[in-house]
Amino acid sequence: MLLKGDVAIRAPRKKVWDFLTGERKKTIEGFAKEVTSINFIGITDHALATSGDSKVRLVQENGTEVRSFAGASDFVFSAAATPNGKIVIAGGEDSILRIWNGTDGKPIATFEPPKSSSAVAQVRVKD
Repeated sequence: MLLKGDVAIRAPRKKVWDFLTGERKKTIEGFAKEVTSINFIGITDHALATSGDSKVRLVQENGTEVRSFAGASDFVFSAAATPNGKIVIAGGEDSILRIWNGTDGKPIATFEPPKSSSAVAQVRVKD
């Protein structure tokens, strides 16, 4: 299956196609704003979906949300995960890079952008 965020028409949904036949299988609703990226995790039926509603979601191919990763305050543009899905990382409009435990959704660290007077990013590690 192939998932595609429907970013071009700014619709809060994603579409699922059969990669081999090109047949559209379904449209999945449930995003408050446009979907900005979708990335499969390894060779699984799980994908990370980001959107303009400040959410990073782990979803199954059928559209079922497995978990969400909280913390962003604005559009999230992109997310990625390790092949085993244990680490999730995302960034967006607020310029903060966030890292979560992919298994339980808990934050691991945030990387804030450097201040104009500093060339080194500050890191906050969550306990």
